[in-house]
Amino acid sequence: MYFQVETSCDNRKFAKELGRAIILKKLGACVQIKENVESIYSWEDQIESEKEILISIKTKESLVESLSQFIKENHTYETPQIVAIRLEILEPSYKLWLDKYLV
Repeated sequence: MYFQVETSCDNRKFAKELGRAIILKKLGACVQIKENVESIYSWEDQIESEKEILISIKTKESLVESLSQFIKENHTYETPQIVAIRLEILEPSYKLWLDKYLV
């Protein structure tokens, strides 16, 4: 089973550092950084609106918990978004690449 884990942050430099660390630790096979995401959310009884960067990580089910813990320990946010989405359909050669990389 494969997952896409998403988190967000407030700057590109941190997103790239976190992404590189995730790849080096083999907690994910691919990290995508998507800029110019506008987040509207409730924080401490106020509605906030911020520009953020979305970080999307492809990984295996067996690594989701370790990846989540790594994000929590290294994130700059007090309460980082960590969402895991199960991937139902994978192109066969992409799945082979994930299996080869995520041992």
